[in-house]
Amino acid sequence: MKNIQAIFYLATMIGGVLSVASCNNENETITASKQVPLEIQTGSVQTTRSIIEGSTLPEECQYGIFAMYGKEREVIDGGMNVCVNYSKGVSTLNKSVYLPTNVDVPVYAYYPYNANYSNIEYLLEMPVDVTTQTDYLYGYSADNDFKLTYVKDTQPKATIYFKHAMARVTMRIKKATDNENTYKFPYINLLNVDKSAYLNILDGGTILDPTGTANLTAKPSDYVLENSDNEIVADFLVIPGNTEGKKVLLNMSDDISSFENGLSAAVPVTNWQAGQQYTYTVTIKKGNLEVSQAEITQWKNNEQGGLNVGDGNYAIAEAIDLGLSVKWASWNMGASSPEGYGDYYIWGDPTGEMTSAKFTNNPPSNISGTKYDIAKAKWQGQWRLPTRSEFLELINKCTWSWTTIGTIKGYQVTAENGNSIFIPAASQPSVSIFGESGYYMSGSYEPGYGVMELWIREDGHSLATDGDENKGLSEGYTVRPVME
Repeated sequence: MKNIQAIFYLATMIGGVLSVASCNNENETITASKQVPLEIQTGSVQTTRSIIEGSTLPEECQYGIFAMYGKEREVIDGGMNVCVNYSKGVSTLNKSVYLPTNVDVPVYAYYPYNANYSNIEYLLEMPVDVTTQTDYLYGYSADNDFKLTYVKDTQPKATIYFKHAMARVTMRIKKATDNENTYKFPYINLLNVDKSAYLNILDGGTILDPTGTANLTAKPSDYVLENSDNEIVADFLVIPGNTEGKKVLLNMSDDISSFENGLSAAVPVTNWQAGQQYTYTVTIKKGNLEVSQAEITQWKNNEQGGLNVGDGNYAIAEAIDLGLSVKWASWNMGASSPEGYGDYYIWGDPTGEMTSAKFTNNPPSNISGTKYDIAKAKWQGQWRLPTRSEFLELINKCTWSWTTIGTIKGYQVTAENGNSIFIPAASQPSVSIFGESGYYMSGSYEPGYGVMELWIREDGHSLATDGDENKGLSEGYTVRPVME
């Protein structure tokens, strides 16, 4: 067979705090019966600004890409950790990457570039460290709707859609109206946050194994509070996760050598999530601080000056027609591929931030499509939680086969029309037995028994409740939305 290989084209939408790194040029010879000169295109790339300091992006910076074989966890020849040089709005691969004939190739990316990422394991466990205050980014080849897409020899052009791996915490500090004191705080400190973790890029940016604690310091440009009309603003990048039990503190000091010289207060417990901004209002009263609950918004990029990094941070899946009464999403909420576990949500919480849900009266028997529906709130449009009857329809009218995609275990659910979806065994936060079981939220609630859930394991799958009407209101579930 004649071996005709296509060149890989790359268009990018990137952003965040980018710093200069070193890419070693690789003089690699690739044999092909026909080679097409490599062309690199950029998509809507503008000058950006640093998130924390507000300074202009360096003209030279780098990020890395991995080009894969379809849904397999294998890199194509020449596609391992390729350095991309970014210069004045133009992205250039430091070597040619040729696509194999008639093979679907997803492309995954990360920032900042690290030449030591020599195997695919770094896509599963990329180190992140909060002490550097780096805006770690991860991305994938996407279409105009930011859905994961593939390139191939007949369609070699890819656009990389980046997301923030970190969460952004903003402290807006002001004086109470009856406080006449003048304050000077050149150091704003966030204490006892997670120091380091690993980022699973192939699983939609899941944070793994947070360890250690760190104290972060910001130096606001205006640190003098003379009256109640002005304020100090300090920004921090933090590793996503629930702060419960971590005793995160805000400290304002005039001496970086001692946190005891300033004012301190506990930061309310928050479930920080990647790509979101958490703004706390801090009021200095006479002798003490008062820190509000966070206002949670999407991490907007208009303050950064341009380069797009996926403000919503929710990649919307494809609606798969299984010949049933509803269409099923091709992946979980919070994921960006069918095998991604996604995020975990509390039943009845449309914000995705709560650790438990509380109702003044008895919970409704079905929240699907209502104001309590997380799928409706986050994915919008016609997306919603599946009901009990829709889960039963999926169970009874489709063929379920336990399988493994790459390293991810779960069920391939195949309809009579030949279409299928993959449901990964994503476990639950309190169980953390990934690959062995999964618990999927429905919109249905059984009084006295709890949330109706899809339960999967290698030896079976069923629709059931926990038998505890309160457990479902405090236990995180994965979500697979549906639409009419």
